[in-house]
Formats: sequence, C-alpha cells, structure tokens
Amino acid sequence: MKYVIATIAMGLMLVVHAAPQNTDSSKALPTIDQLLEKYIRAIGGREANEKIKSRIATGEWDNLTRGVRFPIEIYSKAPNKRVEILDTTENRGVTGRGYDGASGWSMNMTETGLRHLEGAELAMIERESVFYPALRLDHLYKRLTVTSKENIDGRDVFVVEAIPESGNPEKLYFESASALLLRRDVIYGKTPVHHYFEDYKDIDGIKLPLTLRSEGPIKLVTRIKDIKHNVAIDDAKFKSPIPN
Repeated sequence: MKYVIATIAMGLMLVVHAAPQNTDSSKALPTIDQLLEKYIRAIGGREANEKIKSRIATGEWDNLTRGVRFPIEIYSKAPNKRVEILDTTENRGVTGRGYDGASGWSMNMTETGLRHLEGAELAMIERESVFYPALRLDHLYKRLTVTSKENIDGRDVFVVEAIPESGNPEKLYFESASALLLRRDVIYGKTPVHHYFEDYKDIDGIKLPLTLRSEGPIKLVTRIKDIKHNVAIDDAKFKSPIPN
C-alpha cells in the first residue's frame, strides 16, 4: 500500500475503534476559528511552537497486519521539509518517504524501487511536511467547517470537514475537553484510513503525540521513544535517494 509510511504525520502529525455516535446536535458548535485557537493553546501556544525549528524523532514502526517491526527515524525542519526512514532488513536497505520543500518521493516495501510523487499524493505530502501544521491548518485546507459534535468510545469530539485544494476531503476530530487532535480520516486513492494521535506529552514546552496509529486495510503503530529539537539537519537528508 502506498500509504504505509505516510501514516506518520500532522503533529510530529496518529485508539478508538467504536464508530462515531451523534450527540445532542442542538448545542451550539464552536466556530472553526475558536476551535483552532483552543487547539493551538492546548499544544503550548504559538510562541512556544515557533521556537522549535527542527525535530529528530526516533522509535519503532510496527506493522500489526504483517507482524513486522522496524526502527524508524523521522527528520523534520521548518518550514516544510520532512523525511521518514525505516531500516528494513527484509528490503535489504532503507525504506522511506520524504519531501524536500519542492518535490516528494516514496520508496517502500510495497513498491518497486523509487517513486516520485505527483498530483494528489504530492499535495498530501506537502501538507504533511509543514513543520507547524497546527498553526497553519486554516492555510493547509481551502475550507474547514465544524460539522458536528460526536462521541467516540466515550469521548466527545468536534468533527471538522477539511477540504484540500487538491485531493480527497478529510475529517479532523478534536476532543471537546482538551481541544487536542485525536483522529484524522483520509483517503489514499480509494482506500479510507483512520489515523489516531495518542499519548500526548509535554516536550520542550509543546505537546506532541508519541503514539501514532493507523487503521485501514493495514494496521500500523508508530511509537516515538525519543525527540530532539533544534538540532542541525543538513538539507541533503530530505532529498530523494535517486535524483529526478
């Protein structure tokens, strides 16, 4: 599946399994501006987030469907560079997905060699590579609308319909109590996938999810063990392994 590595995004960007249940829709919903501002405050505020310019996250990537687990490294750098690297023994080398600020690429165990991303795939990795996604959600999508308040596994959430400039509509789920992003629903090609963001921790003055889950035809879990901020990262790290 082409989304195998793309599951890690929107907050680093994932468990709830019950279907959303509608709650009292007669209650007034917050405006999108109110909801986004509360979300930004919940993760530490604009100033604290903007002090961070780069991030190196390391941990484990677990494919529950296939029963394999590999170390993972995620490098990201403001304003919009990101690369995820798996050292996969069965592939005898590096598996990864990245965006260098202009072009995106993917090379993973479900593909033959390297692919340079185009169209909706490129637009999605561009969005997922923005270093301050929470601060720029209203720029990453051409339209954001708070559509309902629902209950997922006992937790009240506000549901936001997110329409990108290119690609399929998405849904974002923010917990009403904490204002944290708990879930993101996307469609890769024709395949719907739910990404869950869990185990938020305070790190260097901001709040980040350390457990990222993906529920679709393939079930994935990424567990982040260590995060380092404001580390120098050479721009060459984000380039495609094979030039265009």
